[in-house]
This record gives sequence, C-alpha cells and structure tokens, in this order.
Amino acid sequence: MIRRSLRAALVATPLLVSPFAPAVAQYVVYDPSNYAQNLLQGARALQQVTNQITSLQNEAQMLINQARNLVNLPYSSINAFQQPAQRTQKLLGQAQKIAYDVSAIDQAFQS
Repeated sequence: MIRRSLRAALVATPLLVSPFAPAVAQYVVYDPSNYAQNLLQGARALQQVTNQITSLQNEAQMLINQARNLVNLPYSSINAFQQPAQRTQKLLGQAQKIAYDVSAIDQAFQS
C-alpha cells in the first residue's frame, strides 16, 4: 500500500512541476462588421492596383505611339524644329550678355 502511494506520488510529481502552462480552450470570435470592413478595404486596394496597372499600360502605349510618330516624321520636319530651337538658344545667350552688361553698368554706377 505504501509502495503504491509512493509510486503514485512519484508519477504525479512531474505533472505538478511541469514548466508548461495548462492548456486553455481558445474560442474563435467572428465579428461580421469587422469582416465586412476588411473585405471592403481589400476590394478597394485591389481596385487601386488594377487602376495603377491600367494607367501604366496606357502610358506604355502612349510611349509606343510617340516613338512610332517620331520614326514616321520626315527628315525635313526635324529641321523645322531645330531652327527655332537654335534661334531660342541664340536669344538666350544674348539675354545673358545683356543681363551681365546691366549688372556691370549697375556696379560701375554705384562705385
């Protein structure tokens, strides 16, 4: 009898000193309002990604069309663009010289 109770005590001792916490029942809580909000938020995020993809596709198509238009331009029309650009650069150079001259005159006047 003493041996049995001693044996039972030895078997039960590791269970009492166990480092593990006792198992606790966990329940799943379902909140339909939160679920609906999460679902709407996910749908909006998906719509934004879809819109961004569509926008990128449109931009890529626009660049392709612009490249085709540039390739199809006749060489003579390139000169038509270059001449005003060169004239604009020349006028900007003259304007910078005038600005320098004005600042030099202003400094001379002040001294």
